[in-house]
Amino acid sequence: MLKTKSKQKRLKKSTLKEKTAQGLLWGGVSNILQQCIGMGFGIVIARILTPDDYGLIAMLAIFSAIAVAFIDGGFSYVLIKKKNLQHRDCNAVFWFSALMGLGIYLLLFFAAPLIAKFYKQPELLSLSRLLFLGFLVGCIGNVHVAIMLKNMMTKQIGIINIFAVLSSGIAGLLMAVNGYAYWGLVVQQLAHIVIAVFLRWYFSPWRPTFQFDFSPLRNMIGFSLKLFLTNIIVNVNTNLSYTLMGKFYGKTSLGYYSQGYKWVSTGSLLISGMLNMVTAPLASQVNDDAERQLRVVRKMLRFTAFVAFPVFMGLVIIAKDFIGITLGDKWLPSIPFMQIICIWGLCSTFITLFVHFLLINDRSSTYLYGNLIFCSIQMLVLLLVYCLGAGIIYFAAGFVATSACSAVFWYIKVQPILKIKNRQAFVDVFPYFTVSGFSALAAWLATNRIDAAWLSILLKIILMPSCYFAVLRLFNSVMLKETVEMLKNQIKPPGNTAPTDKNQ
Repeated sequence: MLKTKSKQKRLKKSTLKEKTAQGLLWGGVSNILQQCIGMGFGIVIARILTPDDYGLIAMLAIFSAIAVAFIDGGFSYVLIKKKNLQHRDCNAVFWFSALMGLGIYLLLFFAAPLIAKFYKQPELLSLSRLLFLGFLVGCIGNVHVAIMLKNMMTKQIGIINIFAVLSSGIAGLLMAVNGYAYWGLVVQQLAHIVIAVFLRWYFSPWRPTFQFDFSPLRNMIGFSLKLFLTNIIVNVNTNLSYTLMGKFYGKTSLGYYSQGYKWVSTGSLLISGMLNMVTAPLASQVNDDAERQLRVVRKMLRFTAFVAFPVFMGLVIIAKDFIGITLGDKWLPSIPFMQIICIWGLCSTFITLFVHFLLINDRSSTYLYGNLIFCSIQMLVLLLVYCLGAGIIYFAAGFVATSACSAVFWYIKVQPILKIKNRQAFVDVFPYFTVSGFSALAAWLATNRIDAAWLSILLKIILMPSCYFAVLRLFNSVMLKETVEMLKNQIKPPGNTAPTDKNQ
């Protein structure tokens, strides 16, 4: 009997390890393809449109972010976290989201004249009403993607996201080519939501029923309310920077900032996308075993450092060549924004990891109060920068600096929960920081005197990763070996397949 239980435990661990490996692989592959496809369309469309076009869309970002937080209500994360998930739980969340989506759209539809008047941009009246239609569609896909994430259906999620990016990119490009300017950006966003929701319904095994029982929400409300309030605070804080820049510095400067932010967020989404696919469902299955949880978090911390440091340091050294080659001279003012925001991108990946473990361990109150305090400090810093008469570049630097400090803040909060020592975290992270910095510096020095931008960026793309992996291999990096082994195991022809855990 003891042998049977031990065997089942080992099998469960093996299955979880396989699912994690598959999640990271498919998360990585799908995110790389998504970002490459999105980057391709983004480059072409940006060469057609103007900074003013992007500035107009950026002005609506805060309303979109707040609306999404209201529609979800923090319940999707509860569904992923919940141990014994039932149909009635999912059904209650589905109809809550659907009703909230309808209510939010009607509210913003009638508020559109006020939005246009606030920014003194008449175009925003009809523009916002079309863009906000995405809320009506997006709200009916939240539960489906939560269930897919809970079951680590990373392959299907990857297919959905790739197809949505490709199809919406084509729609936006066709609109831009035919002279519809900023309308192309709106159609692109709207098409992405519609296609993604349709495919979530196609792949997800769950379907809603016409049973309007909201009683299951009572057991979720404690956790979800705090998460909902936190999401509102974070989204307001993040997107208020867009609002303030648009109001204080104008849509052209905002367009330059948003373009720099866009390309950094591409790298951030690449890594955060992989983490989001596996961290929450993985953490929920090990949080009752402190020793196992510590092993998992240290491995995830090493993996995050292994990927994040070279990505963002690489973006810093190629920013000038990349903007000049791909977007043209009209976007050159975006270069310093892109380089500065890379600090935010790097920190955001670690914050994603820390926050997942914080929430899975039922620390939603810490998450709420911490964000409330830190976001308030961040807004005060930004307003102080503006009041001192500093330019928009210092405004962006203030936002990034406070974001960097928040990464340290969340580490301090999650450290006693995970029982990870500072020395352990330092050993897990610092080697990748050092090797990435050395590789980036070497690549930059080797190409610094090359005038041809295309040759410079090509050599940097070749030299930096080559140097990075060579140094890691020289010092027998365990993470490098594990990553290579994981890739070999996942791409080899199917043989003996471990049975799946139906309870996951």
